Amino acid sequence: TKRAVWLGCALVTSQNGILLVDEIENGLHYSIQPDLWRMIFETAQELDVQVFATTHSYDCVQAFEQVAQDYERSESMLVSLRRREEDPEDIVAVLSDRDELGTVVEENIEVR
Repeated sequence: TKRAVWLGCALVTSQNGILLVDEIENGLHYSIQPDLWRMIFETAQELDVQVFATTHSYDCVQAFEQVAQDYERSESMLVSLRRREEDPEDIVAVLSDRDELGTVVEENIEVR
């Protein structure tokens, strides 16, 4: 799809830098998301690109977790923003590394 080609080109032009992608799953069928994440992981490692991607799709989180398990050299992490119960005005980041991400997906923990 055009979106996957765009992401590939964006990775190449971000060599030795950072790529920010908002709602990475937009326009992509859930069934190709694991392949897309594989392409992102491989290209980002090869070109030294740090990728930050947002999503509201649990399918996208699951695909990310599935592929992240195969890339032990990467520093894959899920960051979820949450409001504190004691003070709803206060927003905190909840970090899940590759190992914790497996638990998040297995237990179907809401992270979006």
